[in-house]
Amino acid sequence: MSAAAPSPRPAGSYYFDCPSVVLLGRTAAWLLTETNLSSRRAEVRGADCEVDAQLNAIAVLGQQWRSSASSAASGTTLGQMRNLPPVSEDMSSRQAGKALGIDERSVRKACAEGRLPAVRTSSGWRIRRPDVDYYYRRRTA
Repeated sequence: MSAAAPSPRPAGSYYFDCPSVVLLGRTAAWLLTETNLSSRRAEVRGADCEVDAQLNAIAVLGQQWRSSASSAASGTTLGQMRNLPPVSEDMSSRQAGKALGIDERSVRKACAEGRLPAVRTSSGWRIRRPDVDYYYRRRTA
């Protein structure tokens, strides 16, 4: 007699008693766009309900992020966000403006007023990538 496969857990009931990771919506959207996640989901469906539930959650998260990013007033899309420098790099006000879908002058003004954390340098403002991401989320909320 074979053991029945466990049923998938409902959202919000995952207890992290094993190695885990938190996945951001932007990353989930990237996985949907740049990998063959839909095909992998189809291959796993029915074979392992836990993996199936997790891949489905990633797909839903990515789709939600995509729709919220594309419908935001700034018009920033996954394609624009993909061109940002890696998380560890600082950005110029021009790069931040491009990522946020606003002009460089607005970024400089937000930095000067303290709404966007930045460091003033001799050549302008240097803004950390996580601060740009946070500012973007606040603007679109």
